[in-house]
This record gives sequence, structure tokens and C-alpha cells, in this order.
Amino acid sequence: MRAVISIVSARIEDYLEATFDLETRGLEPTVTALAESLAVTKGTVVSAVKKLVAAGMLEHERYGAVGLTESGRERALKIFRRHTFVSSLFSDLLGVERDKAVHLACCMEHEMDEDTERRLVVLTQYLSRAKREGAAWFGEMQERVENCTCLPLPLAMLK
Repeated sequence: MRAVISIVSARIEDYLEATFDLETRGLEPTVTALAESLAVTKGTVVSAVKKLVAAGMLEHERYGAVGLTESGRERALKIFRRHTFVSSLFSDLLGVERDKAVHLACCMEHEMDEDTERRLVVLTQYLSRAKREGAAWFGEMQERVENCTCLPLPLAMLK
């Protein structure tokens, strides 16, 4: 199973995530829908779908809808969940502009291991609760994040 997973690149994982997203929104994940969702050509989608079918993560009949296999759905859920939590952490809690937060989440979601994911989920939930409850320290944290004018320097760079 390890060899199959390693052939699926971060970009190819985006197709799993897009398929999952379309399904959860009640839309049929076709080659055309995936091309529109990912802003790529249909030929590019067909190539990626073939790789995911070979990896056992998608099912696809020529000119038909694309469907996630059980292993594909598990992998897509992980990617989708990581993307959601990381983009929420950056945009909703740290005030990073939404498009930038989504882009950063896309970069991070593929490289993150399960331990890091769990830690980020706990942190995001903790910060979200503090924000909802109006914790004074959370407001202070947001103020500091917004008005941070300096980054720490290594000791070797101090005069």
C-alpha cells in the first residue's frame, strides 16, 4: 500500500479533494466539473484521473462521473479536513486574508503528518472557543498579531 500512496503527488491529491468537495456539495464530480473547479483543462483532469484510478483511489468509466473508492475517500477526507482547519486557523483566528490563507492551507495540507494535524486541530478548536467566549487574552493576542512590527533575531545578529 505504501508504494501506491507515494505515487500520488500533492497536485494529484488536489483532484481527490476537489472530487470530495463536489460530492459533499451534492454535485456530480465529472471531468468537466473537476476542470472548472481546479481551473485546468479537461485533458489534464483525464490524466490525473487515470493516475488515481491506477492508485485505486478513484473509479471512472469513460465519459462518466468520477467516484472515490473507499481508500480515496479516506485520503480525500484527510486532505479536506487539514485544508479546512489550516485555512480557518490562518484566516478566522490569525486574520490572514482569506485567499492567502486558502493558498497557504493548500501548500501545507499535503505535507502534514497526522500528529501535526491533531495538534493544529486542538489549537484551532481552543482558539475558536476563546474567540467565541470573548476571552480577554484572545483579544490581546489578535491585537499583537495585527500590530507586530518586529520579528525575533538570532542572538548572533544582536549588537
